[in-house]
Amino acid sequence: MCLFEVPENGRKIDFVTMYDVVRPNSMHEMVSELVKKLKCQNINANETLLLNQATKEYEILSSNECDEEEDVVFRLCEKLNITQTASFFSRYTQAVQCHREFVDNADIAMFGDSITEWGPWVEMLPNIKLKNRGIAGDTTKGMLRRVETIVSLSPNKVFLMGGINDLAMGCSVSEICGRFDEIIDVLTRNNIETFVQSTLFVGNRLSHLNPLVAELNAKLSVLCVRKNVTFLNVNEALCPQGRLPSDYSVDGLHPNLCAYKEWKMLIEPIMQCEIKIADCL
Repeated sequence: MCLFEVPENGRKIDFVTMYDVVRPNSMHEMVSELVKKLKCQNINANETLLLNQATKEYEILSSNECDEEEDVVFRLCEKLNITQTASFFSRYTQAVQCHREFVDNADIAMFGDSITEWGPWVEMLPNIKLKNRGIAGDTTKGMLRRVETIVSLSPNKVFLMGGINDLAMGCSVSEICGRFDEIIDVLTRNNIETFVQSTLFVGNRLSHLNPLVAELNAKLSVLCVRKNVTFLNVNEALCPQGRLPSDYSVDGLHPNLCAYKEWKMLIEPIMQCEIKIADCL
């Protein structure tokens, strides 16, 4: 049974409204179901799913009769990737610039990639002076480059998570651990109590990464003992079966609100200690 009815031919689909109405386990599940439905009804998926950019680029690139089909597809992917990459780096650069320019002291800093950035930490923890320094798409290499934006906040504690984007890009576990080592050095050298949170497991769609995630977390745990910092196993609360469950994720990678609430319950007691200490001073 299909999750929803597809609009009549020629109408565009509002994914935000559809997601809100359908409430699937993930956006990927919804889109996959939608594509099947479109094919059954012989509806132009490119028009309906707003893939016109790809279609137009393909037509332009394939207009040269001398080009091989594989070459056209390769150049299409390359061109669209350039567009996506440029857009991503524009946003990334802007975020880093803002973090460097607008500095205000915080008791707690959250540091990581999109999994951190998309967490409603400020809303969930309104009584804690907290700054969210997650940036979508970031890697441990990028986090190392911008770790000074954490130091400039003069936080007492930082909660750090990263590594999944590195693994997806083919970085080795040893490379990632090496960068964690350097990040921890910078933070502890500046007297910031550091909490390394386990890299989250992912769902079925990206399950090939989970053995690497497990290996990374095992080595991070050992690293934390050696560096005398705390390792927090967030996976025990969110991914006890070694994968991110569908009812805790929107897409098999990013946690949903239910997951963030569980995560909050794990770290809030540590943060609340900060408030009690401040009240006693």
